[in-house]
Amino acid sequence: LLLDHGANPNAVASIRKGIRFTDDERVHEYRDVTPVTYGRAFHLRGWVNEAALAEIAARGGE
Repeated sequence: LLLDHGANPNAVASIRKGIRFTDDERVHEYRDVTPVTYGRAFHLRGWVNEAALAEIAARGGE
């Protein structure tokens, strides 16, 4: 929906994320990531929506 309304698929952000009640509760830092690079680097790969990453990439996300 956001991409349909002009969202930038290559927006860059830095994110600090920790998830409680998982095997790895440490805070992870992701610096200067796009939505696609964040999804690829995320430490809990099972939580990443691969179909969403493919859609973002299909619309120019890198």
